[in-house]
Amino acid sequence: PPFLASEQAARLIYGKHPYSQVSLQPKDVEGITREKLQRTHRSALIPNNAVMLIVGDVRRGEVIKELEQYLDGWQSGSTPVRNFADVPPRKQRSITVVDRPGSTQSNIVIANSGLDRLSPDYFPTLVMNQVLGAGASSRVFMNLREEKGYTYGAYTRMDARSLAGDIEGTAEVRNDVTGESISEFFKEFERIRAEKVESEELLDAQNFLTGVFPIRAETQEGLTTLLLNRELYGLPDDYLQTYREKVSAVTAEQVQDTARKYIRPDEMAIVVVGDAASVVPQISEFAPTVEVFDTDGKLIERR
Repeated sequence: PPFLASEQAARLIYGKHPYSQVSLQPKDVEGITREKLQRTHRSALIPNNAVMLIVGDVRRGEVIKELEQYLDGWQSGSTPVRNFADVPPRKQRSITVVDRPGSTQSNIVIANSGLDRLSPDYFPTLVMNQVLGAGASSRVFMNLREEKGYTYGAYTRMDARSLAGDIEGTAEVRNDVTGESISEFFKEFERIRAEKVESEELLDAQNFLTGVFPIRAETQEGLTTLLLNRELYGLPDDYLQTYREKVSAVTAEQVQDTARKYIRPDEMAIVVVGDAASVVPQISEFAPTVEVFDTDGKLIERR
C-alpha cells in the first residue's frame, strides 16, 4: 500500500517530469537490451560527470596513486543534458483512490509541489516541516496519534530534490476513520498557515534539527552521505559547518511565510489506498473529483 500511494502521488504532482516515475513497468524492463545498456554506460558513466568520495583511515597521496593506476584510460564525454518537462501547476484538490477490496486500513498521502534543494527557502521550510509533522512531537503526530488514536504514526515530509520537490502528509489509519484523519490533516495545514508558531515550539524544532545533525556525521557512511549530497546538489563548501547556524536563525515569521507558500491545501492531491467502497463515501467531500484505480494503475471509475 505505501508503494501504491507513492506511485499515484508522484504521478499527480510531477506530471511528465521524470520524478513522476517511481518504478519501472514490466514493459519497460522487457524493452531493455544489451545495446541500450552499453549506450547508457558510455554516455552517463564518464569522469567529467562524476565525483569520488573516500572517507576512512587513508592517505591522500596513496589513494591518488591507486586511482591513477586503475582509472587510467577512463575517457571523458559529453555531460548529459537535462531537458525535462516542468512540474505542472495544480488548480484544485483531487482525490485518487487505489482500490484494495477488504482492506481494514487506509494508506493516506496528501501532497503538493514544493521546492528544489537550492531554494533560499530551504531552511525555513525545513524548520516549518519539523514543527508540522516531521517527528513524534510534531503537530500532526500529536493530533492523529496521541489525541485521536487514529494511527500509530502520522507525519509530513519535505522532499527537496535537485530540480523540484514536494511536501507530503502521510499516515496509515483504520479504515473507518479515513475521512476524519484527512480532515485533521487539513486542520493542521490551515493552522500552521494562519497562526504564527510559538517561540517554545520553534525552539524545540530547531534544537532537534541542530542536535541530530552532528550524529549523522559520526559514522563513515553518514559523513560520506553528507559530503556526497553537498557535491551532487552544488551546496556551498561550508554547508556542513554552517548548517546549525542557519537552522537556528529561522524566525517564526519565516516559518509562517513558507507555510503559506508551500502548504497549499486548496490544490493538494489526496491519495488513499484502501477499500474504495468504504473509503470513497467518507472522503468525497474533500475534492470535486474522485478517481478510482486498481492496484495495476488502471482507471476503474471517475466521479
